[in-house]
Amino acid sequence: MGGLRYRESIDAFFSGEATGTPPVSCWRHHPVADQAVATMAEATVGFQRRFDCDAVKLMPPSSYQLRDYGMSDRWDGNPIGRRTLGPPIAVDVSSWQRIAAVRAFPHRDQQIEAAALIRRALPSHVPVWATVFSPGFQARNLAGAAFTEHRSRHRAVVDAALEALTVATVDLIDRYFDAGVDGVFYVVQHATAEESTVGEYRSVDLPFDVRCIERIRAGGPAFLHLHGSRVHAELIGLWNPDAVHYEAGTADFGSGGCAVPQATGPGSLVSPLGADPARVGPRIDGLRAAMAGRALMIAPGCALPLATSDRMIDTFLAAARHAS
Repeated sequence: MGGLRYRESIDAFFSGEATGTPPVSCWRHHPVADQAVATMAEATVGFQRRFDCDAVKLMPPSSYQLRDYGMSDRWDGNPIGRRTLGPPIAVDVSSWQRIAAVRAFPHRDQQIEAAALIRRALPSHVPVWATVFSPGFQARNLAGAAFTEHRSRHRAVVDAALEALTVATVDLIDRYFDAGVDGVFYVVQHATAEESTVGEYRSVDLPFDVRCIERIRAGGPAFLHLHGSRVHAELIGLWNPDAVHYEAGTADFGSGGCAVPQATGPGSLVSPLGADPARVGPRIDGLRAAMAGRALMIAPGCALPLATSDRMIDTFLAAARHAS
């Protein structure tokens, strides 16, 4: 099979079907524009209209689920488009209790509004995927380096906050689907050997992750992004996503990722971007050969650098769609 585009190609991907031409997408942050509903929607829709990807991944700042708890952030010109977080706000028992008591999320909800605008602006045959960060990601950023110590000393209080973060994250997932998104890209940034053992992650974070992923799969496909190197890939079967994407540990343009274990389910997201446009086609050919007939989608890593040229993106998309 070949020549499929947009929703047809994505549906084939999630069914486990290896098509002649895999679906392909690109995404990057929209700093400053991502701070308001209308400009976030305009930037996202404009990017899709320019590059005509098979699907659109929404790219809110990674702080968007933290601001309503009191976390500050700022734009410092990061080359990937990430915002810099302010100092941790979970510094003692009372601050964890305040986090657990938060029930209103006006800043977060702006991204849901933007998602609804984006979904209405784009043709129905183009899938739109939200981005949601795990409760463990949120807790670790709210507490900074003190998270492990806090949980060791005040486990019941920290776990109550993690439970509240999970409830809020599940609500966010539901509201994204109500806004019309087709699936969710669920981001886990601390399931690595540098951050924890497999046993520690399984004990502390995995139950919350599983609840979120199950809720995603009740509404649409769940992507699992495992950020970093030396990820706990042996837990993929317990996370049980529809597709998995993790960093390959390379220095490639866009921090490319590759997911190939048989346990990943029907599909894998991969990134063959390199600094030299002439090498993109051979990289994609090699990647498709390595996947040996498995369902495949080709996409960036966490995000394209802001400096990635239109020519580079055009080259990547053309090569992905026409690789032999």
